[in-house]
Amino acid sequence: MAPPYQFQFLDIQQCWPASEQDLLRYVEKIRPSRAPTPIPAPGRPLSYYALPTLLSYSEPASFNLGTTTQAELSPHSVLQVCLLTMTPFQGGTDNGLQDTRDITYSAQHSPIFRCANRPLLIETLADALLKYERDRYEVTQRTQTEPAYRKQAMEAVIWSCATYVILHSRRKIVNPPVAPSRVDTGVRDLHSVIETLTPEHYKQAMRIREVSYKNQLFIAMRAAFADTESGPPPREYPLAAVDHNIAVIFCQLGIEKGINLKRIVWRLLKRHRDEKKRAMHQ
Repeated sequence: MAPPYQFQFLDIQQCWPASEQDLLRYVEKIRPSRAPTPIPAPGRPLSYYALPTLLSYSEPASFNLGTTTQAELSPHSVLQVCLLTMTPFQGGTDNGLQDTRDITYSAQHSPIFRCANRPLLIETLADALLKYERDRYEVTQRTQTEPAYRKQAMEAVIWSCATYVILHSRRKIVNPPVAPSRVDTGVRDLHSVIETLTPEHYKQAMRIREVSYKNQLFIAMRAAFADTESGPPPREYPLAAVDHNIAVIFCQLGIEKGINLKRIVWRLLKRHRDEKKRAMHQ
């Protein structure tokens, strides 16, 4: 069965329940939305709408599950269902979390750990995914509208600076902060910067932001798993297992490409280290 919503940067097809029975089973385990806001009709891609209004929670929308059954799901709830279908949250109790690494546990130990509050963990992870979708959507929209926006912004700056110079020449500005000659130089420099940037430069900047958004999502998910109020005990559940679970989620939602989870974990950690180094040198 098809999901009620389509995300632009999250591929939920392969992790959506195949049957109505499975969907209803997962719906019973998710936390309802807490702060309703209007959302589009089900079945339409979310890219058609203003995603900034779709923050963590949205008003549930009804869709038909059959002749007798109805369920109410929001985009946030859809993501919770998708997360519950993934390996880390399978094979145990409703509060269990698996260690999905390819390792063997002894007979005295189980690869399933108890979460303090797994529904809250799922909810927090869905929050992070919605933010990632929103951020990617906004930067894509901005890149597409950049030429027109750039022209309008430059015209506004020139008009403001011209107004300042005129009023300054007539001594209408008390304690002027900048001399007219510096204003003229600043406008020329700004115009040169803007004219230097090509559409390809903006595309490059968008790709850099995409990498940054993936790293922000990785950090947010790490924090969610490490939260003692929702996740597993940090002393019992190793960070390597957390990173592997995040790689599973990224892979299943199409955020990262490939099937080699160890390679994906390595990529996530390298990106995280590189971003930290760049932040330190800024």
